[in-house]
Amino acid sequence: EFDVICSDAVFEHCRDFQNVICILHNLLKEDGFMYAAYGPLWYCWGGDHFSGRDSIDRGYNHLLLQPNDYKNYYQKNLLDPAFELQNGGRYIELDLFSKLSSQEYFNTYKQFDFSIESCIIEISKKAELVKNRPTFQSLFKKIPHLTIDDFLIKGHLIIIRKN
Repeated sequence: EFDVICSDAVFEHCRDFQNVICILHNLLKEDGFMYAAYGPLWYCWGGDHFSGRDSIDRGYNHLLLQPNDYKNYYQKNLLDPAFELQNGGRYIELDLFSKLSSQEYFNTYKQFDFSIESCIIEISKKAELVKNRPTFQSLFKKIPHLTIDDFLIKGHLIIIRKN
């Protein structure tokens, strides 16, 4: 068991986030702490680590385009698949995204009896730039259960404690 567990730029890539938190909970001592920084979140501008590289107005393509159109967009804008693993393309090809909203992350922590001791929310500057444009407004029509915050919040820097 550990007193402290740290994670950086991982949680946004966990497809089974509940299982990951369950395992981390089991590894952490009572009253132990976990620090995590993660983002971009799936519903934010560039949440796929790829959309928007060609235009600021296309930063939500991973949410707005139909699957075949998104695949074509990805293929057209992929620089070089061998260029580097961190170019976003590898995550798309393997579908390595948790696809959770901020509230869903927070609910998962609560479900596993963690308390949030501190949390810093990062707002996407690029999302702020497009929030009054038609592209941004179309997000609410396509994904009506989400809030404006879900489309603006880029990431979390969080400290949670095991109760």
